[in-house]
Amino acid sequence: MFTFRLNTKPAYRVALLLAGLIMLVISTVIPAQSSDDFPVLDVLVYESLGETYENEAGRIVGVIADGVRRFLDKRGLEYKMQQLPWTRLYMQVTSSDRALATGILRTKEREEMFHWIYQIRLEENFLIARNTPSMKDFDPETIPQGNLTAICDKNSAQCKFLEELGFPDNNIFRFNGMASGQQIQMVLKRRVDFVIGDLHSFAPDIESLGIDPDKLIQVMSVNKTGLYVVASKSMNPQLLDILLRDRL
Repeated sequence: MFTFRLNTKPAYRVALLLAGLIMLVISTVIPAQSSDDFPVLDVLVYESLGETYENEAGRIVGVIADGVRRFLDKRGLEYKMQQLPWTRLYMQVTSSDRALATGILRTKEREEMFHWIYQIRLEENFLIARNTPSMKDFDPETIPQGNLTAICDKNSAQCKFLEELGFPDNNIFRFNGMASGQQIQMVLKRRVDFVIGDLHSFAPDIESLGIDPDKLIQVMSVNKTGLYVVASKSMNPQLLDILLRDRL
């Protein structure tokens, strides 16, 4: 019959003791990291009259803001949320190791610039104009002729979309920090011909400003891509791991 005997030689006992001591030192000196070990996250939300806004209690609310809260609460991370104009939001998230930005369109030019944390929704962008007979018969072949103008927020994906459509550079009006509602008003006041977006997403802004939605028309589809919550490439690796864990 086979009999198992524990090795009781002194050298073997010493080796077991050393192994136990090493494991004790590792668990004491290098404890497992948790979400409590990290700084408070800055959650940057695009300043808009519609989808995300500050309520009477001073709390930033809306579909996108509420979704980010659920995402971060599930991971036990502390955060503070603030609304910023587009240019400030974009500059801050690209340079911070603890910031998240909401509402960033995923494009090939941006692919290597960010960590794409999760997709908020798939968004289709349109050229939006005043609802007139000429715009109902809009011909995109006329864009490069230089008789039409469009507006976008500087550094936004929308500016790139306009360039790709063939708008001459001088016909693209790039503004810093102009909210979507203000851009719509520029179109209705005939200061520019087009804004890029979609009427469904613009609906809260249109309602807040008391604009008749029938005065606007989507004349053509420009682009369809994901709208994301992102972090910069300098995000702390351990914090990034928590953010990417069990994503929605």
